[in-house]
Formats: sequence, C-alpha cells, structure tokens
Amino acid sequence: MQVQESWKVLAARASVWDSPRTPVAQYALEGYTVGAFDYILKPVKYYDFALKLHWALEHLPEKQEATILLVSGGSKIRLRLRDLLYAETDGHYLIFHTAEGQIRQCGTISTLEADLTDKQFVRCNSCYLVNLQHIAGIKGYSLLLDNGEELKISQPRKKQVQQTYNEYLAAH
Repeated sequence: MQVQESWKVLAARASVWDSPRTPVAQYALEGYTVGAFDYILKPVKYYDFALKLHWALEHLPEKQEATILLVSGGSKIRLRLRDLLYAETDGHYLIFHTAEGQIRQCGTISTLEADLTDKQFVRCNSCYLVNLQHIAGIKGYSLLLDNGEELKISQPRKKQVQQTYNEYLAAH
C-alpha cells in the first residue's frame, strides 16, 4: 500500500520532475520521506539506473503471505491461506482443515467466503469452501483434493465450480 501511495505522490509531481529548474536537493530529500531508495540525476546513464534498480529490488521487503487469524479455544492462530485445504461448516462453527489437522472456530461459512472473495477459494456446496491450490481434479460431482479427500459438489454449484477451477488452472 505504501509503495502505491508513494508512486501517486511522485506521479502528481511528474511535471515538476521534468522541469529543468527543479531544485534537486529539495525533491531528493522529499523523495526519501515517501520511501524512495535513491535518486538519479539527469541525464540518466544506463549503468547507474541498472545498479540502483538492482539494489532497490534486492532490498524490497518480501511479499507477505495471505493469512487469516483464527481464535480457537482462547488461542489466536495465524493460518497461512496456502496451508488451508478447505473450511467446513458444523452448526455455528467452522472447521479449518489443514495438512497438520483441524482448527475449530465459531463463525459462518458465508462470512468466511466474503472475507476470502479474492483469495482463490471456491464454494462447492453449502458446507465447504475449498482452496483451489489443493484441488487435484474434478470427477463427476466430487472435488478430488491433493491429500486424497473427496468433497461433494452440489448440483446447483457444479457449473460455477468447474468454471472457477478452469480459470484458476489457466492462470497458474
């Protein structure tokens, strides 16, 4: 988020940056307040640009993995979404299935589905929300998971599940 905001500030100043009378020291210092790694004076030399770009890319923070915070039995657990195989509803509770076991938390599957809208999950029936990364295939009205489990796909959701899975495969 901060990088995007920095670029907005710099883009808004684009006409000022192109001006031959720009007081370089003033804007160089201001650039550091928005997270700039360095600055380059005109005319730009390829070697200087490449060196500074390489340094900046090496020092960018790692992309943080998407996680979800669960509260189970008074404990807080941060679960990486890539480790979540699927979530299952059980009355007023959700059961989060991972390769290491299950985590139970109070909640609804529809709320969880809304929270994970853009996170590569698909709802295959009223009980399950499945991580697309862990689907090995679709056979009839069953989702085959990479851990060997089979989850049922409801008839009304079959077309949407198949389409979402196909789009995921095409993108990955």
